Amino acid sequence: MTESQIKKAFANNRNIFLTGAAGTGKTYYLNQYMAENPDLNFIVCAPTGLAALNLGGDTMHKVFHIPVPAFESPSFAKGKKGAITQSMLKPLIEADVIIIDEISMARNDTFSFAIKVIRKAERLKGKKIRIIVCGDFSQLPPVVKKTDEKLMKKAGFDVSGFAFTTSEWKSCNFKVIELSEVKRQKDTDFINELNKVRIGDYSNIEYFNQFVTETPDYDDAICICGTNAEADKINQDYLDSVDGYMAVLRAEKEGRCSMGIIDDMIIVKVGCRVIFTSNDNIRGKFKNGTFGRIVAIKDDCVAVDIDGKVVDVYKMDYSMYSYSVTGNTFTKKEVGKIRQYPFKIGKAITIHKSQGQTFEKAVISPKVFAAGQLYVALSRVTSPDGLQLTEPLSADMLILNEVVEEFYRNGYKFDVKPAKKAKVTVKTVKKSTSKAKKKTTTTAKKPTKKTATKSAAKTTKKTAAKKSSGLKTKSKTASTSKSKSTAPKKSTTKKTTTAKKSVTKKTPSTKRSTVKKPSKTVSTKKTTSARKTTSKRQIKATTKVSSTKRATAKKVASKSKTK
Repeated sequence: MTESQIKKAFANNRNIFLTGAAGTGKTYYLNQYMAENPDLNFIVCAPTGLAALNLGGDTMHKVFHIPVPAFESPSFAKGKKGAITQSMLKPLIEADVIIIDEISMARNDTFSFAIKVIRKAERLKGKKIRIIVCGDFSQLPPVVKKTDEKLMKKAGFDVSGFAFTTSEWKSCNFKVIELSEVKRQKDTDFINELNKVRIGDYSNIEYFNQFVTETPDYDDAICICGTNAEADKINQDYLDSVDGYMAVLRAEKEGRCSMGIIDDMIIVKVGCRVIFTSNDNIRGKFKNGTFGRIVAIKDDCVAVDIDGKVVDVYKMDYSMYSYSVTGNTFTKKEVGKIRQYPFKIGKAITIHKSQGQTFEKAVISPKVFAAGQLYVALSRVTSPDGLQLTEPLSADMLILNEVVEEFYRNGYKFDVKPAKKAKVTVKTVKKSTSKAKKKTTTTAKKPTKKTATKSAAKTTKKTAAKKSSGLKTKSKTASTSKSKSTAPKKSTTKKTTTAKKSVTKKTPSTKRSTVKKPSKTVSTKKTTSARKTTSKRQIKATTKVSSTKRATAKKVASKSKTK
């Protein structure tokens, strides 16, 4: 787009997606738009604290009260725990424009939650709020852990995590402003080759492999690494090699300060090299990415040699902002402040921390683990003369996410079908309930092991009881028939006793069941003593009966043998 077209798009009230390759001046246009419209109430935010700090804003999570993770929709019910109240929405209601920078790092559940909160603020306001998102999806992606993928699928979010995969992105109907003029680099061939990497064209691997060197020059270059561990090791090894006493430069904090945005302490030595992380807006002695060497460490400043000139560098204020409404006045309030030196050890830096920075010389370690990382690292350098690679590139290092590639190929559009997803979830719920009902009916038919054993025991007891009753009836009929005959009565009694003995042997559980039956509790001691005496008598009686039964059984057995 031309300069006049860009200005015309910003002058309109339509929502904007400001994008473009690295170094095209996206942040510059945002700052210019805010400076030219002082009467508008702006809320500026970003997914990370560092990105928000660079633009003088706050994090998305604080502005929109976003939980982690944000799989559920925001609640506005009164009295409900965790609900967003109307007083919390006041800054958003009074805002005219909401700017979200570094949109590529905003995860889809976070973005969806934020837009739903904005929609609620719009309903209360009775007017639309302009939304401007800025970033390049070819650069740093959102963080999606493996443990989150299953939950994201259940919640209806794409596992890629990109904001444009949501129905809320589609509802914003963004006007796309793509910046094409690269201002960081001047070499046309280098710009074209970088753009190929950005859109997933890996035919230029040999072009970048010409910058591979076995002995990289670290003296005037910064090493850009894929991991914190690699960057920390390089910095520590370098610091150990420098002679001189070690000094710890601690940050000063006031008010509400976010953790991890600015280093709490910077460990340096006299003679070590540093790289500046901010611009000197007062004196213009250094800018973001300038190298220097520490000459002296004083009480209130650090003397740094920058291109042969010694400059006293003082701590800078990094302000934390929040938005509030008092009465009908919208205010951007400073809620915290971190005071720290605007430099760090100038030997190694991570790709994430290099985002938004420019270096004249860089040694790049191409071992990366996420899409867009290597493109960010390569595009930090102003010219190919300052580029050094520690090893050759391969196609698997130049990663472009397939979802992002599809998004670019379709002209910054993504096919989102939230209605179908909602129908599927409803059907699965109905099916699951019917299955549960079926399971409950089948479980009633098929008992568990414990119930099966209990029922089996009951059936065996019943069958044993039936057998015993059958035997008793048989013995009774036998005795009656024999009593009618001439045989003496003693033989019948002997036979019945043997039958009874056989029954008791087959069903020993009947005795146990009679013993185990709980007796009624009696409070007096006399009843308990009487019970003991009766139980003793019963035991004696049973022993006598058993002895007589044994004797009769022996006699019957002997007579049967003689017969």
